Amino acid sequence: MSFLDKDDLAYNNYVETTINPGNKLFTIALVISVCSLMSVPIIVKLGKCISNNRRFRKCENTGSSQHVTIVVKAVGLSNDYDGTETVAKTLDGSLEQSTLQPKQQQKPGFLHNTLSIIWSIVKFDRETKRILSLAIPFTCSAIAKTTSELFILATISHSLGNDAMVAYAMTYGLVGITFSFMGGWHDAITSLVSMAYGAENYDLAGAYVQTACLSYILCEIPWGIMWYFTMKQILLFIGFDVSVAILGQDFVLMRVLINVMIGVNQSILNFLFAIEYKKFANVMYSISAIANAVFVAIAAYQFNVNLVILGLVLLINASLIFFLIVAIPLALRWVKQFENGLFVSCTWTDTAVMKDVFKVALPIAFGSLCAYAEWEILTFFAASLGPAEAAAWAVMGFVWDVFESTTEAIGESSELRVAYHLGKGRPAMAKLAAYKSIILGAVVSIFMAIIFISLIEILPALMTRDATMQTMLEEIIPLVALGNVAMSMGMICWHVIGAQGRYHLSTSVAIVISFVVTIPLGAIMTIGLNINLQGLAFSAVTGYTA
Repeated sequence: MSFLDKDDLAYNNYVETTINPGNKLFTIALVISVCSLMSVPIIVKLGKCISNNRRFRKCENTGSSQHVTIVVKAVGLSNDYDGTETVAKTLDGSLEQSTLQPKQQQKPGFLHNTLSIIWSIVKFDRETKRILSLAIPFTCSAIAKTTSELFILATISHSLGNDAMVAYAMTYGLVGITFSFMGGWHDAITSLVSMAYGAENYDLAGAYVQTACLSYILCEIPWGIMWYFTMKQILLFIGFDVSVAILGQDFVLMRVLINVMIGVNQSILNFLFAIEYKKFANVMYSISAIANAVFVAIAAYQFNVNLVILGLVLLINASLIFFLIVAIPLALRWVKQFENGLFVSCTWTDTAVMKDVFKVALPIAFGSLCAYAEWEILTFFAASLGPAEAAAWAVMGFVWDVFESTTEAIGESSELRVAYHLGKGRPAMAKLAAYKSIILGAVVSIFMAIIFISLIEILPALMTRDATMQTMLEEIIPLVALGNVAMSMGMICWHVIGAQGRYHLSTSVAIVISFVVTIPLGAIMTIGLNINLQGLAFSAVTGYTA
């Protein structure tokens, strides 16, 4: 009897002890999401009033020549807009770059203003084209990556069995906690290099990359050692049997090494994105994802290897991608003007560079950790319902990543455009790019939600042969789809705020929401009310909406 035959139906006789709420939680989550989105214009209006009042009071109290820009309404920018800023008068009579066109002699009506603002955002102008030129490749490569990970999980499930699939998913998720935190280093590259590149400070851009990359590698080492010595005990504590714990322990070292290589590759690719070699970066990103899926499928089905060897295959592929993304730009002299900052100078002795990187990386790191750890805490809540629930929730994490990747890709493109315009001293274009990205993200998230809901009877069967886990996945996919739509605006705003160097603001909001809304609500739904995985999905959707 093969290993697959032994555990393929691990939860075949599983008896669920949870409460099924039916469609009640989905209905409540839908109402909350709609009300939240409808309230955004009111909140924005209130925020503008508070901000303007503070500026006027500060100007009057200090008596200084501080610029307080008159807030005027935006009108459409023509398709041949050349990117120059409009100039508006400030209260003290001086001139300043404004985010909007000069105030008209006759104040237009409310409806005219509203339509003008909407038209300037939705019309297909040069800035829209540039956002799409980033968003489309980003989205394709992001979908390639997350779909590849979903395919690898399904391949492991169908070729090596349910235990191997659960061990892979849980190890991937747990090690991902520290990987997500360390990701603040390479994520900081996007906004920092974009600003430095926009300001034509190429040595500084290279120094940012060197600092972030070396910091990431050094910080990953102690965390990897910690996971190697604790993974088995953690899996046993969650409630999985010994076979799953042993498989996870054997695989964890490979997972850590894979994450190190992925992080280094991501640092280099983010650098190439920021200096406008986005086509090459997206192609390499997609090749890496597709190669992962192909090589794993060949190794699993043709050579019948175990989980550790599959991890070695992924590590070798990541190493080959690293060689290509370093060798090709060097050979083509794409990074010649950045080489002094990248290779010659020792940035760890430059306190200004270190301060800039830490200032951006740490808020990103804590924000990412908060978002990722939130999911893992919910996994522990799922474990309190039973081992099948914990396994199904871990698998759903891979599915949710596919949802999230599209909006994340649009957010990254908005961050590049906003940071670039700010580096060039063009706040009006930065603001316009932000609004256009938000609208685009909303449309794409709704489209993705429709696609996944249409696959509700197909996707679970592709992920696992276990009927119990299939049923659990089917129950929470609608809530996951709704959650992706609800969080699209917030995720893109996160990147826009980050492009301004204000990650601490979005991080603070994320931490408060996680510990005030999502995690307490998840505990109430599972530990308190014993509701099935729909309760956890509802908690996540409510938190993202907030």
